[in-house]
Amino acid sequence: MIDVYIMQPFDKREFAKTEILLTSEVTEILRISIARMNALLKKGQIKPIRRTKGTSIFLREEWLKDME
Repeated sequence: MIDVYIMQPFDKREFAKTEILLTSEVTEILRISIARMNALLKKGQIKPIRRTKGTSIFLREEWLKDME
């Protein structure tokens, strides 16, 4: 028997709104300052999925899982 997979339409903007957190949002969740967040990022204690010059990107799922 052949398995058939149907691809669902994927809206990148909707995914970004619901599944991605920026540095400022993570600092609110952790209740820490931006300076503290930058220090943790620099030490490697917090790892983003992507880091740019101005901000870092995190998956919401990882942070909510750790909060439970």
